[in-house]
Amino acid sequence: HVHADHVTSSCMLREATGAKSVFGEPAGIECADILLEDGDELEFGHFSLKAIATPGHTDACTSFYTEGMLFTGDSLLIRGCGRTDFQLGDPEKLYESITQKLYSYPDDTLVYPGHDYLGRTASCIREEKAFNPRIGSGQTLEKFVQIMKNLDLPKPKRIDSTVSQNLQCGFSLELGHVNEDNFTMHDLYQLLDNLKSTERVIDVRTPNEYSQGHVPGSLNIPMGNEQSFLE
Repeated sequence: HVHADHVTSSCMLREATGAKSVFGEPAGIECADILLEDGDELEFGHFSLKAIATPGHTDACTSFYTEGMLFTGDSLLIRGCGRTDFQLGDPEKLYESITQKLYSYPDDTLVYPGHDYLGRTASCIREEKAFNPRIGSGQTLEKFVQIMKNLDLPKPKRIDSTVSQNLQCGFSLELGHVNEDNFTMHDLYQLLDNLKSTERVIDVRTPNEYSQGHVPGSLNIPMGNEQSFLE
């Protein structure tokens, strides 16, 4: 789906590798190479991914199924689900997407969410049906809607600018004086090679993400903690 908390690198990957960008049709992203509707299949190599429209977290969320595996993005998480309070999110739609679509797959179907804040990588339909505190154990629609409407989560800090950039496949990158639609990975490396001694590359991801790989010489200043590093 169209992310609200970070700018997609799909345009850079497409530029560097020749890969095609794929989005769910409801996103209406004109720069995408492929727009998938519910039930469409995407073939690559010996595999075929079935697109499953799972709106609710946002209106354009898409999950994928292949060979006993569900890739659920931000719709169904391990012991949780995506929030529903921005980007045309709707708790009733998310409830239907999970209970009527994702939970309809066999219990032993593996579930791979888009991310997990505790480092977990996989679950299965049986476990989420039984143990998911938001939408497991036969949770009713009414109770689920109540839970989702009372999460009281902060709004992503840069949702307005980030969403607009992602609707352009991430092309409108804010890199100081560099702000061109044809900005490539070659341009990025050239920019890094020509940094002045007084300039620094700032990595705003979490320390855990930073530790798993980062631009050499970059400083890790997690988003939201900038002020503490300036004092």
